[in-house]
Amino acid sequence: MLVNLRSFNIQKEKESKAHFINKDISEVLVICTGGTLCMVKTPKGYMAQKGLIDRIKTMHSFHDTEYAKHLQLTANQLITPETPYHKRVAY
Repeated sequence: MLVNLRSFNIQKEKESKAHFINKDISEVLVICTGGTLCMVKTPKGYMAQKGLIDRIKTMHSFHDTEYAKHLQLTANQLITPETPYHKRVAY
């Protein structure tokens, strides 16, 4: 059986790029500087407050607690539920 080495290398390169582009979990750095996500309603109106991670952990659309346990993530790491495209975002 003859193998076309050039075709083989091109296919391997495509597979490598596809894996990079189609990762199941993407990683994102979130820096809280105020604004909508950091604001909490207080008697003085909305104000930026500490504890964003703890608040997000209670919202299933932003954090999948069971999958985070499965991955053994630290207390400061969050991960989204799986999207319809079978992807997740770790942040």
